[in-house]
Amino acid sequence: MRLLLLSLILGSCTGSVQSAGPTVAGEVTAVDLSPMAYDGNATVDVRTAAGETVRVAVPARTNLCQAQGLGTLGEIAVGDRVEVQGERSIEGVVTPCMEATHYLRVVERANPSSRTVRGVYESGFERSAFRPCETPDVVWWLVQDEAFADRFAAIRQQEAPEGGRGLRLFVEATVTGDLRDASDVSHLGDYEHQLTVTETRDMVYLGRDLDTPPACR
Repeated sequence: MRLLLLSLILGSCTGSVQSAGPTVAGEVTAVDLSPMAYDGNATVDVRTAAGETVRVAVPARTNLCQAQGLGTLGEIAVGDRVEVQGERSIEGVVTPCMEATHYLRVVERANPSSRTVRGVYESGFERSAFRPCETPDVVWWLVQDEAFADRFAAIRQQEAPEGGRGLRLFVEATVTGDLRDASDVSHLGDYEHQLTVTETRDMVYLGRDLDTPPACR
């Protein structure tokens, strides 16, 4: 009887561990946050030490998840090394969300001097201001890369085709870039740092000609 009871307990414990999903560890080869703009799953592709590429899916509404570390999703960049625990689907996609034992964490940065950040960008006459979502009172001068400029131009053409020198346009964007002290750049006296964008991950329109910059969504 004791052996039977012990067997049932062990079987139950084993089942609970399996339901939490396997741990996936490796190097990030691709990141796509754009589906989150329409409540889709963001994806992170991870190449394991065995050479297998595993897709990690993170739901747009991370506030409904119990997993740890999902708030750092926007900071993950290609080349970073990550560890993930979550439910594995039949297709092999791992989703860290439903269990408190699930997590997504960066264990090593590919480029410590680079950072990925989400914030509100404002463009206007002699103005290229970026306010990080986590510290909206801080303003950085933003230097666009080609992808950022193309996406912003498309939004401007759609939302404000008439243009105008006094136009102020606001978007929310996730970008990766190099951050430097603005004191090294003579014309940036009103800004604490300069962010030079090297990768533009997503961008959504927030408004135009607003009295105060809007908050992140």
